[in-house]
Amino acid sequence: MARPRKELRGFQRVHVPRGQKKTVQIPLKAQTLAYWDEARNQSVVEEGRLQLALGGSSADERLKTIVEVVR
Repeated sequence: MARPRKELRGFQRVHVPRGQKKTVQIPLKAQTLAYWDEARNQSVVEEGRLQLALGGSSADERLKTIVEVVR
Protein backbone atom coordinates (compact mmCIF):
# COMPACT_ATOMS: atom_id res chain seq x y z
CA MET A 1 0.00 0.00 0.00
CA ALA A 2 1.41 3.39 -1.01
CA ARG A 3 1.86 5.98 1.72
CA PRO A 4 1.18 9.70 1.33
CA ARG A 5 4.08 11.85 0.16
CA LYS A 6 3.51 14.23 3.10
CA GLU A 7 2.00 13.59 6.52
CA LEU A 8 1.25 15.96 9.40
CA ARG A 9 2.98 14.57 12.50
CA GLY A 10 3.47 17.60 14.74
CA PHE A 11 1.48 20.79 14.96
CA GLN A 12 1.44 23.97 17.01
CA ARG A 13 -0.25 27.22 16.03
CA VAL A 14 2.05 30.13 16.85
CA HIS A 15 1.43 33.80 16.11
CA VAL A 16 4.64 35.67 15.33
CA PRO A 17 4.23 39.43 14.87
CA ARG A 18 5.95 40.84 11.80
CA GLY A 19 9.62 41.56 12.43
CA GLN A 20 9.80 39.33 15.52
CA LYS A 21 11.12 35.81 16.10
CA LYS A 22 9.97 33.00 18.38
CA THR A 23 11.51 29.68 19.32
CA VAL A 24 9.07 26.78 19.17
CA GLN A 25 9.65 23.19 20.25
CA ILE A 26 7.54 20.37 18.82
CA PRO A 27 8.80 17.06 20.24
CA LEU A 28 8.58 14.13 17.82
CA LYS A 29 9.04 10.76 19.51
CA ALA A 30 9.71 7.75 17.29
CA GLN A 31 6.15 6.46 17.81
CA THR A 32 4.84 9.76 16.40
CA LEU A 33 6.36 8.70 13.06
CA ALA A 34 4.63 5.30 13.03
CA TYR A 35 2.09 4.16 10.45
CA TRP A 36 -0.27 1.19 10.36
CA ASP A 37 1.18 -1.69 8.32
CA GLU A 38 -1.74 -3.85 7.17
CA ALA A 39 0.53 -6.72 6.11
CA ARG A 40 2.04 -6.98 9.61
CA ASN A 41 -1.17 -5.92 11.35
CA GLN A 42 0.78 -3.54 13.59
CA SER A 43 2.12 -0.03 13.97
CA VAL A 44 5.57 0.37 12.36
CA VAL A 45 8.32 3.00 12.49
CA GLU A 46 10.49 2.71 9.40
CA GLU A 47 14.23 3.28 9.60
CA GLY A 48 15.88 5.60 7.11
CA ARG A 49 16.18 9.20 6.04
CA LEU A 50 13.18 11.43 6.65
CA GLN A 51 12.62 15.03 5.63
CA LEU A 52 11.00 17.31 8.21
CA ALA A 53 9.48 20.59 7.05
CA LEU A 54 8.20 23.64 8.91
CA GLY A 55 5.94 26.31 7.50
CA GLY A 56 2.58 27.99 7.39
CA SER A 57 1.10 25.11 5.37
CA SER A 58 2.24 22.11 3.34
CA ALA A 59 2.59 24.45 0.36
CA ASP A 60 4.52 27.03 2.44
CA GLU A 61 7.57 25.11 3.70
CA ARG A 62 9.99 27.67 5.11
CA LEU A 63 12.47 25.35 6.78
CA LYS A 64 13.48 21.76 5.91
CA THR A 65 15.93 19.31 7.40
CA ILE A 66 16.79 15.64 6.99
CA VAL A 67 16.85 13.30 10.01
CA GLU A 68 17.95 9.68 10.23
CA VAL A 69 15.55 7.30 11.98
CA VAL A 70 17.42 4.34 13.53
CA ARG A 71 16.55 1.62 16.01
